[in-house]
Amino acid sequence: MTNPKRKTQPNQLSIAQFYLDENMAHRFKQTIDSSTETIRKQRIQDATYFQTLFELEQKKAHFDSAYNNYSDDANLIRANQSLDAYFTIKKLELSVS
Repeated sequence: MTNPKRKTQPNQLSIAQFYLDENMAHRFKQTIDSSTETIRKQRIQDATYFQTLFELEQKKAHFDSAYNNYSDDANLIRANQSLDAYFTIKKLELSVS
C-alpha cells in the first residue's frame, strides 16, 4: 500500500522550486524544512524515501550556495548519504529480481 504523504513530496519540491525561482527565500526555507521533517517521520525507508531526501538536500545545497556564504556544508554530507542509500537499495532490488 502506498503512503499518501509520498504523493505530496514532488508537489512540495515544485513549490519550493517556485519560491526559489521567485526569490522568496523565507518561503523556500519553510517549505524545504517542512518537507524534510515530514519525510524523516516516515517509517518506510525505501529507495523513494532516500531519493526524496537526496532531492531535498540538493535543493538546500543550491539555495545555500546562492544565498548564503559557506554557512553549512553538512547537508552535502546528508545528500551524499541519501544518494548512497538509494543506490544500495536499487542494487539490492535488481539483484533479487
